[in-house]
This record gives sequence, C-alpha cells and structure tokens, in this order.
Amino acid sequence: GVPMSHIGLHRLQRQLLFEYNAYCKYFSDSTQCLFCGIIGEKPQYHGHYQRDFVASPDEIAEVAEAAYGEGICSEMQVTGGVLPERAEVDYILDVGRAVKKRLGVDTIPNSQAVMVPPELSQIEELKEAGWQGVAFNLEVWNRGLWPGMTPGKLETLSRQGWEEALEEAVRVFGKGNVASVLIAGLEPKESHWEGMEWMAQRGIYGVPIPWDPTPSSSLEGHQTPTAAWHLEVS
Repeated sequence: GVPMSHIGLHRLQRQLLFEYNAYCKYFSDSTQCLFCGIIGEKPQYHGHYQRDFVASPDEIAEVAEAAYGEGICSEMQVTGGVLPERAEVDYILDVGRAVKKRLGVDTIPNSQAVMVPPELSQIEELKEAGWQGVAFNLEVWNRGLWPGMTPGKLETLSRQGWEEALEEAVRVFGKGNVASVLIAGLEPKESHWEGMEWMAQRGIYGVPIPWDPTPSSSLEGHQTPTAAWHLEVS
C-alpha cells in the first residue's frame, strides 16, 4: 500500500537509492559534520514514516526486486545518518540479507552500504549479508582539519581506526569495491590530492565530490572555491 518511490529513489539513470532516515545523532550533541544538512531533508519524508527507519528491510527488498527486474537500475546504495547505539549497522545487515534472499543471489549486483565503519569483525558480516562493497566516507583528508570538520566521526572512531577500517574493507571486499568520499573545497588541494593518492595506492575508490554549501548545514551560506579551482583539482 506504499508507493515504491516513497521507499527508494531512482537516480543517475542507473542507481536505486535508499536513504533510511533523515536524522543523525551527531546533531543532537552538536558534533555533526559541518557541511551536512541531512536534517533539512526531514520535511521531504512522507507522514507514513515517523520512525527510525523509513522502510523495513522486506519493503526495501520488494522495491529492489522490482527495480532490478524491470531493468531500470544496475546498482543499489543504502545510506543515512548515524543512529543511537549504532542501530543502523544491524539494519543495513538485515537489508542486505533481505534483498539477497529476494533476488536469489549471493551478492547484490553493484550494491554499496554507505556508513560510518562498524566494528572490524562486522565488515566480514556485511559481505556475507550480500553487499558487494562499502563506502566509509572520511570527507576530509587533512589531519589538522578533519577533527573540526567531522567531530562526531572522530568521537565514534579515531582517524587511525578509520584508515584501518578502509584497509580491512579492501581485504574483505577486494580492490575497487571500497570507496570513500573526499569533499573538494573543504581543504587545500594538496591534501585532497594526498588523500586520493593514499586511497588509490590501496585499491580504494576516492570519490571527489565538489563542495556545495548545503542548506541546514553549519556552513550554509559559505562560498565554495571557484569553478577554475575545482577544475584544477579534478
């Protein structure tokens, strides 16, 4: 009885995107990433979903089966904020298992779980649950700027822990199946390039997203670097 577009979105002409909420616990204690405006998306969520997760794993699996079956997508991504007690970790595991079972596959084609790294032992569980890859988004590489830009992420896991999690994910999922976003424009281009090189050397796909100051974020109204700067960095 729920329209499938209320559960998953079709974007980029190839991807099925599930955002499991528009909330992150970092906002409740003022440790949110300075560029993040996820809470501003809350009004876009439909009244049917006033709980931690906008859809059950079975609902997501039903939508994924239809999307893959109709050939409108070739990849799938699940993302969202960090929840109290890291409740999103078990949820993402359950989503993987439900979609894997529904599609009748061992690995969900071109699927990616975007999240703050779980316990190292749970990275193996993510693969077993059917995910083809993961994205642990560092956002900023510069070690001096990272704590101030992403204070909640630092509180959850040390910088060394993040790097170890990325390397462990490569061991589990294989090169090319692990990604991490670095937002171009939040740090000097030299350290941005340094981060991209560190990832490339380890088989991690560095995703260089240009910084677009986001409504509802702490940096709303600030100015991203010039188009020429972004072209040079790219």
